[in-house]
Amino acid sequence: MQKLEIEFWCHIMIGAGHVVYTDQFYELARLVPYLATPENKRIERYIYGLAPQIHAMVAAIEPATIQSAILKDRMLTDEAIRNEALKIAEKRGNNGEPSRDGMVGPKVVNPLNARNLTAARGACFECGGTDHYKATCPRLNQAPRLGGNHPNQVMAIEGGQRHGNNGNQAHRRLL
Repeated sequence: MQKLEIEFWCHIMIGAGHVVYTDQFYELARLVPYLATPENKRIERYIYGLAPQIHAMVAAIEPATIQSAILKDRMLTDEAIRNEALKIAEKRGNNGEPSRDGMVGPKVVNPLNARNLTAARGACFECGGTDHYKATCPRLNQAPRLGGNHPNQVMAIEGGQRHGNNGNQAHRRLL
């Protein structure tokens, strides 16, 4: 309920959208009627939220009913649009311009640097060949080394106990 009260007090006309402003004003006045119960309070609140160019002119007229305030607002807003004093609030959208919708990703400027992604078809991640996987790739020099795998060179030279890889055994990975 407090959100509706705040929205009612902060409700203003944006650009030349007097129809939208009036519709939303009526909706909010229905939801929080105690904020706009006397007619003069409703008129005062309606005039307060108008565009600054229109606000002063409608307030100077001092309308007696809400209908007369809305009528004067509509006439003055239409006149201001014709004189280009007010601009019609346009919807923010694509408008045919992809760089204006805020959802534009980076463009590929240089297709020479783009990789041929053959990995999705079951290919080698290293060279892109489709006849093997990375584990058996001929580009990688995976010949078994003499003496096994020595992660700690000091232990390998001194003939350590080789606890680094438990004798070059393969380890499983737990997921």
